[in-house]
Amino acid sequence: MKGLLKGTWFVAGICLLAAGMGAGIIAIVRLRSAARAEWAALRLATTERDRLLAEHPTPTEANADAIVAAISAAESQLVAIRSRWTVSGDSTPGRPVDAFFAIAMMTEQLRGLAARSGVGIARDEHFGFASYAAEGPPVGLLEPVARQAWAVRRLLEQLFAARPRELLAVQRDQPAPTGLGPPAAASSGRGGPMGRLGPDYFVPDARLVVRLPSVIDVSMFRLVFVGKTAALRAFLNSLATSPALLLVRSVEVQPADTNPGASPAGIREASGPAFSAGDSRFTVVVELAVPAHPKYPRRHEEAPAK
Repeated sequence: MKGLLKGTWFVAGICLLAAGMGAGIIAIVRLRSAARAEWAALRLATTERDRLLAEHPTPTEANADAIVAAISAAESQLVAIRSRWTVSGDSTPGRPVDAFFAIAMMTEQLRGLAARSGVGIARDEHFGFASYAAEGPPVGLLEPVARQAWAVRRLLEQLFAARPRELLAVQRDQPAPTGLGPPAAASSGRGGPMGRLGPDYFVPDARLVVRLPSVIDVSMFRLVFVGKTAALRAFLNSLATSPALLLVRSVEVQPADTNPGASPAGIREASGPAFSAGDSRFTVVVELAVPAHPKYPRRHEEAPAK
C-alpha cells in the first residue's frame, strides 16, 4: 500500500514538473515573439528618425556647408541648362529706332536669300513684320519682338534651304509687353487690340501652347508655303535638329492653287516660279520655347540698396 502511494505521488510530481516546464516554454515563446515585435518597431522608428534627420538636418556647420554646396551645384546645373535652352544671337535693341533698323536689315537679307534660293515671295514681303516697316516697336515690346525676329530668321533660313516653290505668308502671335504675361492679357501696341489683328499676326490654338508663366516663355509662328512634299520633309527634319527649342505644333496640307495671282501674299517676285502639278500648300505652326526670366534674385546677387 505504501509503495502504491509513493508511486502515485511520484507520477503526480512528474506531471506537475511537466506542466511547469510547458508553461515556462510557452512564456519563453511569447516573450521571444514580443521581443521580435519590439525589435522590428525599434528598427522602424530608427529608419524614420534617419529619414527625418536627412530631410531636416541638424543645424551644424558641416550640414550648412553641405547645403550650400548642394545649392551651388544646382545653380550651376540650371545655368548650364539655360545656356543650352535659350535664344542666342544679338542682344535686344535698346531703342525703338535700333529695332527698326535691325528688322529692316533682316527683311532685306531674307529677300536676298529667297532670291538666291529660288523661292517666290511677294514684292513687298516683310516676313511678318510689316507693322514695323515705318517705325520700330514700342519700348515694352523690344525684347519679345527681337526674340520673334530671331526665330523668324532661323525658320526662314531653314525653310529656304529646303527649296519650297513659294512662300505665301509668315505670321506670329501677338507679343505682350515685357512683364505683362501672355498676349491675351495685354494690348497689342501697334497691332491693335486682340480681335483686330493685322496681317502680321494670328491667334494660335491655346491647346497647342506650352506657355508657363514665370517658367517658359513661348512665341508662335505660322508659315504658309507651296512646294513638294520633299521640301516639307527637309524643313521639318532641319527643325528637329535645331539647337533652339523649335516645336512643330501642327501641319496642314492642301492642294496648291495653280493660279499664282491667288496667293494671299500678293504679287510674287518676277523671278519666282509658277505653281506646278504635284505642288501642295503647307501650313506649319511652330512654337519657340525659351526659359522665362527668373522673378527672384540670384543667391550671388546683392540686394538693392535701400
